[in-house]
Amino acid sequence: MNAWGVGDSYSDYIAGAPFAGLEEIMDQKWIASWTAAAEAWFDYRRTGLPDLQTGETAKRQAMPLRFYYHWDDEISLNPVNAEAAIEALEPTIFAAPDNNNSAWSKMWVLQGTGKPW
Repeated sequence: MNAWGVGDSYSDYIAGAPFAGLEEIMDQKWIASWTAAAEAWFDYRRTGLPDLQTGETAKRQAMPLRFYYHWDDEISLNPVNAEAAIEALEPTIFAAPDNNNSAWSKMWVLQGTGKPW
């Protein structure tokens, strides 16, 4: 058992934690979700894991959380409901240049959670 670094005896191995925690689980889920990008992205938004970092040329110093409402689609075709939806978004410190209609504003499911940042 020592060859695998699991302890001196079977009981030590069984008494140990089966995994390192939520971060390890979410890292593995992120990798396993390579064919389901939308699910992986939502898991990131929901948990803040894995700990994704922006690059040097990123527009903001945080990962985006949502898509913008575009003028050609939602805003011009359904202005009343689009404006209501935009007003319901929670702006963050990264959303300032774009007001509420920002990729960094939080939609209802993330508001008040403190996730992902």
